[in-house]
Amino acid sequence: MASYKQIAKLTGLSFGTISNVINGKGTVKEENVEKVKMAIEKLEYRPNYQAKALASDKTGLLGVIVPSINDVRETEIFSYMEEFARSRGYRIMLSTSQNSAREEINQCENMLSSQVDCLFIMPYSSENRGYFKRLSEQMKDRIIFINRYLEDVDIPFTVVDNDYAAEEIIRHVYEQGHRSVTFLDLKDREISSIRDRRRGIIKWSARMGVECNMVDAVSTSEDEVAIGYRYAEEAIRNSNLPQLILARDDAMAIGIYSACIHHKVRVPEDVSIVGFGKYYSDYITPKKLTTFNRDFKSLLKQATDMFLAITNGEAEKIERKIFIKGYMEKRDTVSKI
Repeated sequence: MASYKQIAKLTGLSFGTISNVINGKGTVKEENVEKVKMAIEKLEYRPNYQAKALASDKTGLLGVIVPSINDVRETEIFSYMEEFARSRGYRIMLSTSQNSAREEINQCENMLSSQVDCLFIMPYSSENRGYFKRLSEQMKDRIIFINRYLEDVDIPFTVVDNDYAAEEIIRHVYEQGHRSVTFLDLKDREISSIRDRRRGIIKWSARMGVECNMVDAVSTSEDEVAIGYRYAEEAIRNSNLPQLILARDDAMAIGIYSACIHHKVRVPEDVSIVGFGKYYSDYITPKKLTTFNRDFKSLLKQATDMFLAITNGEAEKIERKIFIKGYMEKRDTVSKI
């Protein structure tokens, strides 16, 4: 395996200059950067991350755990984290909890064994609250929750402000003349984001004088698009389709919209539909879905900025609870009455 000594012999540069180029540190003349890069390629040099970790107590490795990678919401996390890691000289270790509380713990332990510099995790549910309490003490500020949080667990987080989202959604449909909404949810497990959104919809409907009907779809092995489709199809057949449906998320909203198209129900003339998240909404045709843009990229940027502040020794200065407000995408699927 090639070494610094071989690179130095080939380039005539010092170990310090070579180290700065490889680790992206300091200021190095462009011609010397090119010399090192050419030598690395010629010698097929590969960094020894284990040796680097022993020398600096850092691995340059970031752990990312999401419930699954079957959903664009989770793949969006990995895409942005990979972009951040590449720009900062880190590597990404990605894993999924496979929608299992037990597997979530297993993967966290795997990450810890790999000595990740920081663990970014979207918790699957509240079932592992006790485990994360203990983990927060062991990892100090080297674990960050993304898009979800757990009460009474002292782990910094960045999440969508779902109460604000609910307010903006209800305000928009109210301004369009709607005084009755049906919120289609899926009570499968306790997640802070879904819980806060549900509470917000109930609260802001009451404050603005909007009748709110809560409907819990039956949890099945189907994805949320299929669940939304099945709900809407049954409502259409029973002639009790609501005038306006607030779907738990864009996936469910697309299922509702698809059922309406199939059964020749007009959107928004016969039924208005509002999604949440803006992760599928651009793909609805022929009309664009009215939805709440959670501004997920800003959320992830705040998470990575938090990590950088911690690594710079500024943990005491950071805001540990960050709520991203997002904004409404006022599009084609809500009628004005």
